[in-house]
Amino acid sequence: MVELAVVGGSALYRESIRRVLDDAGGLEVVGTAASLAEAAPLVERAHPDVLVVDLQWERDLAGLASIKERHPDLRVVVLGVDGDEATVVGCAAAGVMGYLARETTAADLVKAIRQVAKGELACPPAIVETLVRGLSRRPGRTATAALDGLTRRERDVIDLLGLGLTNKQIAERLCIQVATVKSHVHSILTKLGLARRAEVVALMRDRA
Repeated sequence: MVELAVVGGSALYRESIRRVLDDAGGLEVVGTAASLAEAAPLVERAHPDVLVVDLQWERDLAGLASIKERHPDLRVVVLGVDGDEATVVGCAAAGVMGYLARETTAADLVKAIRQVAKGELACPPAIVETLVRGLSRRPGRTATAALDGLTRRERDVIDLLGLGLTNKQIAERLCIQVATVKSHVHSILTKLGLARRAEVVALMRDRA
């Protein structure tokens, strides 16, 4: 059973999403919140596997990043991504793994949640293109400089990547799940503007 928390929108909106997800099979909504500020204590209390966020404003990303910092295993699906480059890149930097447009269907939402719960990226091709384009345009952001923006756990993972360890070996070394390692690797690649883990390994070897 995948446990979920739903954030954003009106009470009616949140309850509608709750009913859709609870009826999907294998999914259970353990709580809802009107904002990310309200979501923080909910996540602390309920420990959901996936956080579904209706993104209202770009400033929400700071609150989302703060929650992810405290709960790195939490998977995040964002609703209402309009394809704006700054927003897409900001979502990726905040650790988002699932991206859905506002006109998405219930079936699309359920599918994205199930993908993300398994540690997979749920991202339409158009969003992938926007993300790659946005990362390539970030002024003055070299991969080496971006290392300073990694969380403590991400630095642990990147050190082990630099040693050439597999996801399974990293999980065993850090006593975490393989799916959690995959989530960290995705976040590291996004923050560093790299496409493959081999590039991370090369970067760490260059810095040695």
